[in-house]
Amino acid sequence: MWESIRVRAYAGAKGSEKPREIFIGDHSILVKVLSEWLEEDIHFKKRKRYFRVAGISTDEEYLIYYDVSSKEWFRKT
Repeated sequence: MWESIRVRAYAGAKGSEKPREIFIGDHSILVKVLSEWLEEDIHFKKRKRYFRVAGISTDEEYLIYYDVSSKEWFRKT
């Protein structure tokens, strides 16, 4: 299941945003990107940018994605 979350992201020279901080409920977690990939659905013309991130202070891992068309972030629960 996927849950909508808020994310503070940074777009570098390439212009694609990468998550720097995620907000889950009342908590904010600074994160580092471990891996990232792009998935495209040809039929529905949907593009999602997936990230596996880890909390900088906790090393707890999260799988999140950015829905390019809706401009929303989600995390796997």
